[in-house]
Formats: sequence, structure tokens, C-alpha cells
Amino acid sequence: MVYNYSVRFCPYLLLLCIEFVFIWLLTVCFFFFFKWLNVILLQRHCI
Repeated sequence: MVYNYSVRFCPYLLLLCIEFVFIWLLTVCFFFFFKWLNVILLQRHCI
């Protein structure tokens, strides 16, 4: 019974982990993208 419960519960945990990692990656990507955009805009203003 415990085994059956864990097997049923495992995919939910896996989905939660994947979702968390995906959101974290998106956040990091957006952060770097905006940072890079800022640098380019600042360089253009300076020139």
C-alpha cells in the first residue's frame, strides 16, 4: 500500500520539480537578457 501511494505520488513531485527548474531557468534567462539589453542601450547612449 505504501509502495502504491509513493508510485502515485512520485509523478506529482517530478512535475513540481520540473516546473520549479523551468521557472528558475526562465527567471535567470530574463535577468541576463535584460542585463545585456541594458548594457547595449547604455553603450548606444554613450556613443
